[in-house]
Amino acid sequence: MTDWTFTDFGPEFDEHAHAHLPEYERAHQTIAHAASFALRPGGTLADLGASTGYAVESINNTLLGRPFSAYLYDLDQSMLDQAEQRMAGSGIPLELRRMDLTADALEHEDADVTLLLWTLQFLPPESWQRVLRRARYASAEDGLLLIGAKTRLSDARWQEQADAATADWKTKHGVTPEEALVKARSLRGTMLMVSLDRLYREIEEAGWSSPVVLFRWYSWVVVGAWAAPLSER
Repeated sequence: MTDWTFTDFGPEFDEHAHAHLPEYERAHQTIAHAASFALRPGGTLADLGASTGYAVESINNTLLGRPFSAYLYDLDQSMLDQAEQRMAGSGIPLELRRMDLTADALEHEDADVTLLLWTLQFLPPESWQRVLRRARYASAEDGLLLIGAKTRLSDARWQEQADAATADWKTKHGVTPEEALVKARSLRGTMLMVSLDRLYREIEEAGWSSPVVLFRWYSWVVVGAWAAPLSER
């Protein structure tokens, strides 16, 4: 057993995500719909932890030809390579950046939409505020933040149902009990699950406002928030 890592996982990531993340496609439909209200023609999309570019492709397909530029950040080069292949011929200008979000400065500015999809939970908790604040400073004044996360439910009875539903989902999508067990063990101490209240607090303290759940499947959520005026912070 080793700790979970995305290193060199790009070619396998999409299949893995669809099998292990319940309603992955529906979540991205919600993300694309929300982004369509905020991403202006000629605007900027920033995906922090972009993996294979699936979200950017989904948004581009939803916008039906509306031009925009995209900055894709990821620590793993194989993910960025897959994203570049996926978006080839799309006409969307891509800026691919291999970097550690906890250490390196973001290189975009005035992002209409900022994505953090299932990214924060794999970062050290002490870095969350730093990452979210940097994202706010690189956001447009009316920019949209979209966060995907697996949350911890406050009532153990709901958490029991959520865990069972997730296990059922994985089984139906071809994940064997052995594979699920290895993955669960490898995530111990590597993936941080927090309550929705804690996630809201982290978002608001970093300079974003009005967080709301846009999509939910038991523990799995997509939360949207708007850039708060920097003068109010």
